[in-house]
Amino acid sequence: MGLVGGREDVERLGWLGLAVVGGISPRRARAAAAAAGGPVELLSAKAHLLSSLRVPPEATAGFADALERAAAERERVEAIGGTVLAWSDAAYPARLREIAEPPLALFLRGQLTDDQPAVAMVGSRRASGYGRRIAAELAEGLAAAGV
Repeated sequence: MGLVGGREDVERLGWLGLAVVGGISPRRARAAAAAAGGPVELLSAKAHLLSSLRVPPEATAGFADALERAAAERERVEAIGGTVLAWSDAAYPARLREIAEPPLALFLRGQLTDDQPAVAMVGSRRASGYGRRIAAELAEGLAAAGV
């Protein structure tokens, strides 16, 4: 895949790629990416480097197509009016960076501000119908309450 876009966009896609492969914690992914020169470099690293960085084999199995999967995921998010915010983005919430395992990428709809209360809904990529319905009800209730 040829990567198109500025360095920030390519790096954002790399972080999203690491997020979609699974099998590696955000903390380990950030440490390994720093040692490899960045998330895109980590995703394209040779097996011996990945092994020396202690990247789990279950994660490396998904590295080959991670950037393509990330690009497809970003397109799906943008198609519904959302935005992907990656760990490397200056707009990534400072307070969220302070938790034990901050996510590598956030999927947003709307505006994110540091000075107002916010709620994040976290769930499964393969949610059941019941899970989707309950999440929608919670989101509607929170929105109606002005959160």
